[in-house]
Amino acid sequence: MQELCNEIADAVEEVVSPIAGEVRAGEVVGMGADGTPTKQIDEVAEDRALDVIRDHGDLRVVTEEAGECVYGDPTHTVVLDPVDGTYNATNGIPLYSVAVGVADGDSVDEMEYAHVRELTSGRAYTAERGEGAYFEGEPIEVGDESTPAKMSVGGVYNIEGFDPTRFKRVRLLGCSSLELCYVAAGRLDGFLDMRSRLRVIDFAAAKLVVEEAGGVVTDGYGDELHNVIAPDQRSTVVAAGPKAHDGILDVLGGSV
Repeated sequence: MQELCNEIADAVEEVVSPIAGEVRAGEVVGMGADGTPTKQIDEVAEDRALDVIRDHGDLRVVTEEAGECVYGDPTHTVVLDPVDGTYNATNGIPLYSVAVGVADGDSVDEMEYAHVRELTSGRAYTAERGEGAYFEGEPIEVGDESTPAKMSVGGVYNIEGFDPTRFKRVRLLGCSSLELCYVAAGRLDGFLDMRSRLRVIDFAAAKLVVEEAGGVVTDGYGDELHNVIAPDQRSTVVAAGPKAHDGILDVLGGSV
């Protein structure tokens, strides 16, 4: 299944690279199953990914635009975000990815394989349940910072009373799957999205990468995530190393 993830990412990279940043890439061509507009770059990427998945057969697929597709007699669920960071990809901002994972069931806590690839560089973060997390084949692990005032965190917040100045710095990068992988690699101390709008499709694969790198991924209240893998499933998300996770929840505690 890890080979399947890699093959899907290869196929998406091949069709996205020639059109990223062009005007046509951002043209709206329909409405996705998740209720958001489908851009041409999304459609091209997803169509190519589904071609690859269809050839493998016996898979359930949950993806951004088409929603749910079933091929044969499914043994696994593929969760796919063909282009995470569509705004970046269509506006010449070089930070967007393809995120694909395979679950042995229909829940985010049943993810077995993950592949998140930076589509501008081709570099990939990968994970297999129980086998660790890797960046370009090298092991990665979360940081061990515990003091919010020393933390650099990524994500989105819109909570009344939340004071972002309690962190050293906050970065909003517009590509949650990569932001989560940056946590896994220790490049960011944590990630938080408190909008209750982050889709399972966006975070399912990267969640496994963080966990296999020694990190913790919960909702904004510190509860485990058990979301069903479906186009309409959304959540708050907090991800970090164990020490940083406690610190982030402490900062959020006066706001949620």
